Amino acid sequence: MKAITTLRNKNIKADIYPDAAKIDKQFKHAERRGIPFVVKEIDGSNFTLKDIQTGEQLLVNLEILIEKLS
Repeated sequence: MKAITTLRNKNIKADIYPDAAKIDKQFKHAERRGIPFVVKEIDGSNFTLKDIQTGEQLLVNLEILIEKLS
């Protein structure tokens, strides 16, 4: 929640999938809504950012996450 609050404070739209559904269902939800990036995993202060269109994944910290999403 801290990361989402930080993103929103930087005027970056951020949302959390509402339930504990399987990851494939969450990706399909993002695709249907036109969401270009998802955070696949959070490991401490690192995030796995996935580009829905290309499938490319990057391991980033919060500062780089903000940069990539701005």
